[in-house]
Amino acid sequence: MRQRAYEGRDRLWGGLSCLLLLGAIAARTDVWPLGLLGGAGILGLALANRQINRGTRAGLLGLNLTLLVLYVWAASERSLLTVQITPSEVVASLGSVRLDAPRGREIDNVTIALASADERSLTTPWSSRSLSWLEPAANWLTENLRAGLADAEVRDAEGAMIARQTGRLWQASRAQQAPTIDSKLEGWSSPEAGEHGEVLVTAVPSGSAWTLSVWLLRASSTVRVLLSEGPRGAEHVVVVAPDRRTLVIESGQSERLETAAGGLFAYKRDAASWCQALTREWGRSWLYALLLLASSQLLARSYPGKVTGPRRWLPSIPCLTVCASLSALTLGVTSVIARWILEGIPHVQDSVTYLFQAQLFAAGRLAAPAPALPEFFEQEFVLVHGGQWFGKYSPGQPLLLSLGVLIGAPWIISPLTASGAIAMTYLAARRLYGPRVALLAATLLLTSPFVLLMSGTMMSHPAGLLWTSALLLAVVFCRQEGGPLAWCVAGFATAMLLITRQLTAVAIATILLAPLMYEVAVQPRTRIRFSALTMIGAAPPTFFLLYFNWRLLGSPFASPYELWWSFDRVGFGPSVGMHGGHDLAGGLANTWANSTALLRHLFGWPPYLTLAPALVPFVTLRRNEWDWLLGSVVVSVVAVHVAYWADGIMYGPRYYYEAAGVLAILTARGMALMARPLTECPGAAPEYAQGHVRPGNAFGPAAALFALGVATNLLGYLPATLWAHRGYNGVSRARLELVEQSQIGRALVFVTQRPPEWQPYGSVFPANGPLLDGPVIFARDLGDAENGRLRELHTDRPAYVLRDMQLTPVP
Repeated sequence: MRQRAYEGRDRLWGGLSCLLLLGAIAARTDVWPLGLLGGAGILGLALANRQINRGTRAGLLGLNLTLLVLYVWAASERSLLTVQITPSEVVASLGSVRLDAPRGREIDNVTIALASADERSLTTPWSSRSLSWLEPAANWLTENLRAGLADAEVRDAEGAMIARQTGRLWQASRAQQAPTIDSKLEGWSSPEAGEHGEVLVTAVPSGSAWTLSVWLLRASSTVRVLLSEGPRGAEHVVVVAPDRRTLVIESGQSERLETAAGGLFAYKRDAASWCQALTREWGRSWLYALLLLASSQLLARSYPGKVTGPRRWLPSIPCLTVCASLSALTLGVTSVIARWILEGIPHVQDSVTYLFQAQLFAAGRLAAPAPALPEFFEQEFVLVHGGQWFGKYSPGQPLLLSLGVLIGAPWIISPLTASGAIAMTYLAARRLYGPRVALLAATLLLTSPFVLLMSGTMMSHPAGLLWTSALLLAVVFCRQEGGPLAWCVAGFATAMLLITRQLTAVAIATILLAPLMYEVAVQPRTRIRFSALTMIGAAPPTFFLLYFNWRLLGSPFASPYELWWSFDRVGFGPSVGMHGGHDLAGGLANTWANSTALLRHLFGWPPYLTLAPALVPFVTLRRNEWDWLLGSVVVSVVAVHVAYWADGIMYGPRYYYEAAGVLAILTARGMALMARPLTECPGAAPEYAQGHVRPGNAFGPAAALFALGVATNLLGYLPATLWAHRGYNGVSRARLELVEQSQIGRALVFVTQRPPEWQPYGSVFPANGPLLDGPVIFARDLGDAENGRLRELHTDRPAYVLRDMQLTPVP
């Protein structure tokens, strides 16, 4: 009887909490239902978890109510857009940014258009075309708080009201839907579907000066203000796209508008507004984490007998067998992606440079002699300095790639590093949380579109993930067993990460090595030799980096990054970055862009479910020291890149790639906590801790959620994403294959490209080799007169021009 009473009470509160949290998540516009329903749902969740004592329950309640207050604050963001018409100009102001453009004739009407759906790709075309009945559910899962407009007013030069909208117009969830409007319009027509979204239109009396003002609520979606002039339909268009940092005034005929002022990166949103935007993104995942907990409480079952956790579902398989299987499967899948999806060639300027430097290392060189006419072989990020020719990046990735160059298959290196990274992630998770969590984490990595796609490239991030996984595994061994080999490996992995991804190494090593440094501090006599072993392990890569810099730059501590771009450095200030300086607001904008990409691209799940399980250990206060350590790694990687001016999005949020293994472990850990009884957490109530009452077990719902997420990805997001990356970034083997099929032998081929294109020449540049000793030498086409200078140096090679996929002999 006692068992049934406890079970019924917990399920009742769990079901009520589930309904309330669903209501909070469904609140897309008004803030007050979000606050009330969310607060009540959190209270219900605390009451449902009677397994924990009052103190722990109070902590759970206080933490989540505090997070709710932050989320409500983020949902209350407002910013004022004004468009002022003077006799001579159109002036647009938003926040601290002001743009002005010359004005033409009298303006006879104004249109306000709000983009009618979230502009980010939230569902794959596969789900819309093949399973259209899933689209409403997919949109609901992937939709955040909607953007809106409020209190649109037009006033004349004396301040008298011409037209006013007193309520709010809310963004629709689909492009064909009408907006939600909650007030009557005064002087405005009713909303109707327009070319760019939903519109409000009013006739503006003739006059030389008037002002339009409108409040942007949770400014994110694109807003257009169209000002029409005269019978010919000439227009000024003010375009605001806050998420893309765009504010622009366009002028001209409706079919031929040209930028008159502003553009991309013209809108400088302040740091507080970006904090609100970030809180809305991460806050949605937090709400889903609470919903998952409430659902597991509602759907939990009680099993008779001793409290042992979920029934055995994984046979006892030797650890090495699992590792070997995971590595082989990863190698096979990523090799297919590298060779057939990405064609075994670099697709980004960075990877072109890595391959160039790898060719140098494979030839036993740090640099090549600079070409006699370097302007013909100029390639972004490949430096000519002091008579030497080399890449600007750190040498860690080229060192690994050089092994692939030696065997004629540089594309195989990233698949190999990915297979090693997944195996070591499995081993680390197995030691921390057991074989089930480890297998879940490895499965997440093995099916991750982000991990698989990046593991087929020649970028440095797969190597960074390998060294991060090695460092994590070494730290686990150091803490649990303390063997000297583990300390040495920790030092080596840290140094290799440092010479591969320097900023990422600072973020990750600072956190993971902190427990080891603490042990050395509190036990100096017994641990000092271990710290010496760490430094011994770190010495070879570190000395190589210092030697590399000294030989090429004249100083072991110099950085080649600034030789290409003087502004390419970490930090804040007007001289940092290419967008007019870098500040905290710009760094948070990059964080927002990477966060939204991570939510969508990490596992291929509906975005706000992606990180929800990883938050479970923290929002329920069921976290141990390893949860804190892994969570701190993620926060550190995100935080340190705020200080870098570029968002770096390429193949996904690549600056966060090295945290993918940690995120997979935390996600698997969260799912395991959802499935296990809460008696395992510190602070269990006496009747549960002593086994008098059998708590519910939600293994079935947690397993179903995991299976559904993986299936959705494998059947929808992953294949669509991989196929979309054929010919990624405008680069393919087409030009190389054209030259190979032409069988021109030893030749000099001039490649034509139009600025700012880099792809035509960049796609063939690696075929030269750093010593320009390939059968075909590819050079940039600088025009007939200039090309003659290079031809004089290669009189033994017939010349050709490769222009628009046409190979033509040069007489």
